[in-house]
Amino acid sequence: SDGNRITLVEQQNGINIHQVTITRDEIKNWNIVDNLFDKLEAKGFQIDSMDISHVRARLVMAHVPEPDGDVEHAAANIIFNAAPMPLQQVEIVQMDKGRQRSRAVVRRRDVRRTAMIDRIFDGLETSGYSVESLELSKGVIRVHLSDALEGKSDGHQAKSEAAAQLVADHAPDGLSSVEIVQISAGVETARVTLKRTETGKLTAGTSSKSEPSDGFIPTLTDNEKNDIALKVFKDLEASNFTVDKFEISRRKATVFVTPTKFREHARNVGRASRVVASHAPDSIEEIEIVTMNAGLETARVSIMRRDLEAGVQGISSPEEIWTHTTVSGPKASPPFAGVVAEGVTAISNPLRYPTLSWEVRPALKSHIGGPDALYLYQIWMAFSLSAEIYRGLSFGATFGKNIKSTLDEITLVSDSLLPKVRSDLRLYHQEGEDGNIVRMQTDYLFQPAEEWFGRVSAGLFETMFGGIGGEIMHRPYGSRLALSLDVNRVQQRDFDQRLDFIDYKVTTGHLNIYYKIPFMGLLGEIHAGQFLAGDRGAQFAVVREFDSGMAVGAWATFTNVSAEEFGEGSFDKGLYMRIPFELFLATSSLRGGSLSFRPLSRDGGQLLRQKNRLYGIVERGNLDTVVHRWDQFLN
Repeated sequence: SDGNRITLVEQQNGINIHQVTITRDEIKNWNIVDNLFDKLEAKGFQIDSMDISHVRARLVMAHVPEPDGDVEHAAANIIFNAAPMPLQQVEIVQMDKGRQRSRAVVRRRDVRRTAMIDRIFDGLETSGYSVESLELSKGVIRVHLSDALEGKSDGHQAKSEAAAQLVADHAPDGLSSVEIVQISAGVETARVTLKRTETGKLTAGTSSKSEPSDGFIPTLTDNEKNDIALKVFKDLEASNFTVDKFEISRRKATVFVTPTKFREHARNVGRASRVVASHAPDSIEEIEIVTMNAGLETARVSIMRRDLEAGVQGISSPEEIWTHTTVSGPKASPPFAGVVAEGVTAISNPLRYPTLSWEVRPALKSHIGGPDALYLYQIWMAFSLSAEIYRGLSFGATFGKNIKSTLDEITLVSDSLLPKVRSDLRLYHQEGEDGNIVRMQTDYLFQPAEEWFGRVSAGLFETMFGGIGGEIMHRPYGSRLALSLDVNRVQQRDFDQRLDFIDYKVTTGHLNIYYKIPFMGLLGEIHAGQFLAGDRGAQFAVVREFDSGMAVGAWATFTNVSAEEFGEGSFDKGLYMRIPFELFLATSSLRGGSLSFRPLSRDGGQLLRQKNRLYGIVERGNLDTVVHRWDQFLN
């Protein structure tokens, strides 16, 4: 074993006749499924099959312990409690002699609601109360009790107050009030209301039916709110976050951050929530971290403060924190977002926009597999400037200065029958070797509605093309599938890679399909449309990303260009690799590099190289990314 794999070898007469290698992840998954089977069968369920996929599970049963209507909830509750993944719903199918007898879908929120109501009923009835009805809506519980405590000497008011406190003990944290109505002989004899105070507790003492206020904590002034926000901004920036704004209401604090150091989403959420908890007033019970990238929201993760504090003190674990954690998708961005909810105070970071930054770094350009040499390269200095003018609106530019290059050894002259969109590589390397503009563009990224994202771009997109373009993407949160459509009107840049262009213009655009294949961490991509040379077809790609952050992929492109017209190689194909720099550093980093191998640079099936494609930006906060490595939450 190397720590992650175990190899089992069967021998006969000293000769290996069979060998099987099992990974640690496979063993873990088998153990999870076995554990679920054992727990269900111990309760009398006879299981035919179980399928767990992402946030859903499907359970097929041949026998159930009892035929009552609660059997589905009982089975689903076992799966919700035992499965380590964030299941949100379970489909229960009961079979009878090979035919489906019943089917039910049970959602996690329904199970929690039912369990809470059952606890309230049991507690009241155990204490001698007779429950006529129970209503739960919009943070308010209203219970009607009949007078079943005839033997008690205390009055109706005292009975109602005791019942109200019992309900409050079992009520969820987000509850704003509890109302108990005592009825005797069909007539209301007492009414007691518990309201949540500024400290977060439910206290008795009023019979008013008015709804409780859910506004901001009244004891804090505007200056005190700003002081809290500024402290949060300062400490988050010291913890490698870029902060947009801070929102606070009576019981909830929300902060909008862009991580700049750590890849693990859970680690970023854990660190940001600890900063907020250290400055938030005692009444704050829930902390929400909204992660962002390039001005777009990527995910919203809400955790309970008491769980976080227990984890920091070492008396809880990331798994226990996850039990009460809520994960939701991003919301619309300005100017499409609605007004802030009533009772919520929003404070923007005064230092966030505009933000200017620059850097100087060495860079490597490679040419692998050409006819002139197996490997040619250029080492150059990259001078980069960026400006975030407003949320989602940014400008970026990169300039190059040659240090050492062997790319001038390329001698192959293009004989392409297609427009020379890539095959004039030799001229671009020779004339634009020194002092070129690698990229200079302006982008505006926005989210017009939930699950929809957009981008508008203009400028010099890459070393060979510039122009204008846009992209719209539909990305259901938690789904394996994402769809986008991009259209660009571009013109070919001059060989010296300054501000001039040559005559060739083209409209290029694609329907892009992304699907996360549910095994081996594979991502499948299809880009179908018109390419830079005006040819039409589709590129097919598959990528595998490892836990280390390294990714390896391959692509092949087929268009309406014949093999003879395409030239040597018949169609475009290649391999590429993304390498995170933190593998070679003593500290964490989001930076990385890439290498690609293309046997020949031809003109058919060539995509425009866009820096800010929406999928790569939004994918950082999808549900599976949030859940992955949740054990890093407290690191």
